[in-house]
Amino acid sequence: MNEMMTGNTPKTLAFIGLGAMGLPMARNILGKGPEPLLVYDVFPEKMESLVREGAKAAASSAGALQAADIAFLCLPTNALVEEALAQALAHMKPGACVVDFSSTAPGIIQAAHQAGLKKGLMVVDAPVSGGSWGAEAASLTVMCGGDETAFALALPFLKRVGSTVSHIGPSGAGDLCKIINNMLVGIHLDALAEGLALAKKAGLDPARVFEAIRHGFAGSPVMEAKAPRMIAHDFEPQARLAVHLKDLDNARHTAQALGVDIPLSRLVWEHMAQLCAQGDQDLDQAAMIKGYEARMNVDISKP
Repeated sequence: MNEMMTGNTPKTLAFIGLGAMGLPMARNILGKGPEPLLVYDVFPEKMESLVREGAKAAASSAGALQAADIAFLCLPTNALVEEALAQALAHMKPGACVVDFSSTAPGIIQAAHQAGLKKGLMVVDAPVSGGSWGAEAASLTVMCGGDETAFALALPFLKRVGSTVSHIGPSGAGDLCKIINNMLVGIHLDALAEGLALAKKAGLDPARVFEAIRHGFAGSPVMEAKAPRMIAHDFEPQARLAVHLKDLDNARHTAQALGVDIPLSRLVWEHMAQLCAQGDQDLDQAAMIKGYEARMNVDISKP
């Protein structure tokens, strides 16, 4: 019998936030089990493909949460997550569980966890890494925080979206782990952009440099995913600069609360903030190359 069955009735699921990550994640959750899935996004057209595949469109996020036994959030800002968690606390039934796939400030999820304890609502922070391609392939890395009981309830669904699912510790631990993950990704993105721009400035072909170093110690999934896009000036968003900047904001605030400095991440934050301020906030992270091209007066996309 399916783990998520109560008697013969599957639990009702809800998924809120159908962006570049949320849509394929919701599709995998829907397609790998019998449970009915309610979906909601502020852009109705994003719900249409899932409705054709068997999901039901909710009229509002509050309505989706009220009907759900387990709800999943995948939202781009702390404010939107905080609002959705407040709705979950107000509308979800005792014994229900909300799983936040977003990259959220740990304090927000910890506050919701504490409030949930008083109302019988379980809260799991489960941020993911792997980009939209990983979301489509269900090969994401999922980093979880929360009580053991809540994690066990969510685990079968987490396995539908991720190939690596880890329970890091108590509430907020998953989001703290994601902060560290995105600090490292941001530093690598910045270093990659700097290196490719310098190669062009020195008269080298950045594509040949990439081919030469990709299998050495400098190589990584970040390089594999982003170097070709930087070289091609392909900035169609798979992971937006604005969202990564928010993640680095979370890192800065966490470091401040701990009384420590994170100088490399602070420098990356400054570079991303400059690009977002000039209107590039909705471009892919590969647009980090634009800052270094401007500094060095080069265009790595030209022969």
